[in-house]
Amino acid sequence: MKYILLVCFCFFAGIGLAQKMQCACGTDSNLNEIIDCKSTIFKNGARLYWQFNCDSSWLTFKAVNGRKRILFSLDSSLMELTGRLGYIYAAEYKYVFLIRQNLISGCCDPPEFILFNKNTGRQKSLLGRLVFYSHDSKYPIVISLGPNSNSLIIFNVDTHKKYSIALPRGRLSKSIKLSFFSAPELLFDNDLIKGDSLVLKYQYKTTAKKDWLYSKILIDLKK
Repeated sequence: MKYILLVCFCFFAGIGLAQKMQCACGTDSNLNEIIDCKSTIFKNGARLYWQFNCDSSWLTFKAVNGRKRILFSLDSSLMELTGRLGYIYAAEYKYVFLIRQNLISGCCDPPEFILFNKNTGRQKSLLGRLVFYSHDSKYPIVISLGPNSNSLIIFNVDTHKKYSIALPRGRLSKSIKLSFFSAPELLFDNDLIKGDSLVLKYQYKTTAKKDWLYSKILIDLKK
């Protein structure tokens, strides 16, 4: 699905650009119900919020010093997909916040993820697809698949420590070929945090005719 992304990574400062928050369209009341302009307030006092008028919607980061940065925008033809297409707030950690980027508004391509600096709103790193990310800042962990989907890459976004866990070679890539799934990340369908451990569950196939099998991986979140 094609869509227009209007992304600006420039600060807006000064009295001339200190505009009042916009959160309404007089000619389309439906947008007022679709787009939520309530701020997400980070622990450092910075804010993240949507604004919109009748021409576009845009996601704004506001630093503690009042400076603003537009992270993402949708034009009038796609405004009704605000919150489903493009940037969606995911989680806050000690130094950064995580944005989920939906490349399509529905099924079935996995989203991609981006880390942003929590003080400046600047993009820090592109993480790509993930199989897990923590909603709890106590465990600042994101997990992705390694080369050829033969391993899990566990990354601590606060300490930048990274390590991998091997998966059975070829299991996930073979399962994709034997199924309707478009990406191996979609094979992971459940996760559970127990104490300081994460239990990841994924499904796989050995032959096209056999039912799905399931496997669990135990990950130490304090490692």
